[in-house]
Amino acid sequence: MTLGLRIRALVGTAVNPPAVPGFILSQFAPSVLDAANRALRDAALTEAERTLTGILLLTPCGDSETRDIVKQILDEHRRLSPLLLVQSTPTSIAGKIAADWGLTGPITTLATEQKLDGPVVAAIAVELLSDDDLTALLVIRQTPPTADTPALAAASVLSRKERT
Repeated sequence: MTLGLRIRALVGTAVNPPAVPGFILSQFAPSVLDAANRALRDAALTEAERTLTGILLLTPCGDSETRDIVKQILDEHRRLSPLLLVQSTPTSIAGKIAADWGLTGPITTLATEQKLDGPVVAAIAVELLSDDDLTALLVIRQTPPTADTPALAAASVLSRKERT
């Protein structure tokens, strides 16, 4: 028997999502949180399923906005807000998502240009979901802002689909 993937939800993020308390000056956390919340709402996981749900966060370069802000502040010899140190780690927003939704599975971050449906992402999802302690996987892909586009994210909730 082989394991396939079933898509329970697939969403994009809103442009200019609301701010996230405790995260400042960057759109990384708001875009990731917005996409995750929308996907988890659409997937309508039961409480039991949520406790066995993991998170896979995909980002080509982490929170590049925060990194650039920290560099500028340090170059100017100004005091750095401790919030910037915490939010500079991409898993900090994943931890908030897990706490908000009661997700207790593993949190994994992957630095990649892969899309949600990329072959590497699918292989990792299959591997993670092959563990009986995990019934669903929230996969979030964040795209950093450019001069022309805001930070965006897309998310999907995947579960096992057993094939014979």
